[in-house]
Amino acid sequence: IPGTVEAENYDKGGNGFGYKDSDSKNEGGEYREDGVDIVKANDGYAVGYTTSSEWLTYTVKVDKAGTYDVEAYAANGNTDIEIDLLIDDKKVGSLSGAGAGNEDWDTYVKLEGSVTLPAGEHILKVAFASDYNNLDYIKFYDEEGNLSTSVAETFKEQGVFITPNPAKEHFVITSEENVASVEIVNITGQVVSRTADEKVINFSLPAGTYIVKIITEDGNSYVKRLCVK
Repeated sequence: IPGTVEAENYDKGGNGFGYKDSDSKNEGGEYREDGVDIVKANDGYAVGYTTSSEWLTYTVKVDKAGTYDVEAYAANGNTDIEIDLLIDDKKVGSLSGAGAGNEDWDTYVKLEGSVTLPAGEHILKVAFASDYNNLDYIKFYDEEGNLSTSVAETFKEQGVFITPNPAKEHFVITSEENVASVEIVNITGQVVSRTADEKVINFSLPAGTYIVKIITEDGNSYVKRLCVK
């Protein structure tokens, strides 16, 4: 970020990890073979058939801390569009607007807003706060109005990994940088483990999904999702 997040390119990991979907079927039958409903839209794809309890996650890298203008393109043929944006499970903004109505899910409208983001690698969660939304993509512009070609291009540069994942009692951080600190955070935002200067992290935690925050000695920050089994 800055860049474009294509809705259909959510993180891998399955239901409850990369996304939350109310059923296991791809109702649109397009693009991917998991449980997220993907439909054709314009010249590409969009996520559709959403309900107000569903969400999608994206691993993103924010170039620098600051305020970013946001544009989302979405459709709703039944009710108003409401979408929440979260970073590492903390809400940073919302996007809302009127859909076309009249059972029209082919007319996409622009939703505008702004968010303040911290620098580094983070988990962007797009949570649907109303039903029946189709989401095509979200654009993030920096303060100068710049937009990179694709957020996905930064993924190739990310050199920090945790393995195994899912994990039971420990994981190993693989990084060319020296690790300064590691925090494990639960879904409520509580820090449940904190370690310094270690790449082998031992833990004893209940099964579930956690956020791992890694700070290197160079001052770079990375965020990974951890599934504890």
